[in-house]
Amino acid sequence: MRWLVLFLAVSGCAHVSARGEGALPLNEGISKVSVRLPAGDITVTGTSGPFRATWRVHAEAHSDERARELARRVMREPPIEQRGGSIVIGDLERYGLGFSESVSIDIELEVPFDIEVELDSAAGDMRVAHVRGPVRCSTAAGDVTVSHVGGDVEIDTAAGDIRLAARPSPGARWKIDTAAGDIHLGVPADAAFRFHACTAAGDIRSELPLTLAGEISSSNVEATIGNEPTASVEVSTSAGDIRVERDMALRSGGRAAASPPR
Repeated sequence: MRWLVLFLAVSGCAHVSARGEGALPLNEGISKVSVRLPAGDITVTGTSGPFRATWRVHAEAHSDERARELARRVMREPPIEQRGGSIVIGDLERYGLGFSESVSIDIELEVPFDIEVELDSAAGDMRVAHVRGPVRCSTAAGDVTVSHVGGDVEIDTAAGDIRLAARPSPGARWKIDTAAGDIHLGVPADAAFRFHACTAAGDIRSELPLTLAGEISSSNVEATIGNEPTASVEVSTSAGDIRVERDMALRSGGRAAASPPR
């Protein structure tokens, strides 16, 4: 594996940034990527090429020397490992962080199209695109953007907006929740799914026609969209608006939205 490293010291404080990248040869049978970080932005994109990771590390410590040491170690021993059929990223305990020391990582991953994605962060934005496996994203504080996916989707954030643009596959289940933030769903005009949305402080609007299947009001909707729906979409926010929008970028009536870009 080959890594490119750049160190940037911020004058007058014990903070160092470093950047690294590399390709990781995968054994056959890899079906999942799992990222668990205390802080940092995470981007995952499905491609036809090898697994590739690019990241920026931010290390803080009581001195510039210690911060540099931490950053160098993360670059030398990135928290990426293969466990059976999974790629696991985010074991920071190996670095022996002491009091007043922290490491945050912004990471961009290129993964196989058919992989399952699981992301978890205490603070940071998340972006996932062009994967066909299940997607699960959880962050305590950050926005989540998911597009062109083909499986089940589960997203939750305590504080942040959520944007999901895809075609719900037959039988798929989407569960989307934010405690404080808006939710935007972009689906093709001929999408079909059962739809349940609720907001405690906000309103719900849809550009697609709704067929009543239960209660309907400005803050709670139980309906179906499209013909003969088998997919299920559950959306909730404690404080925010919910929008269902006609996404013209998603091909109507064509191949799955998670197909590789042409």
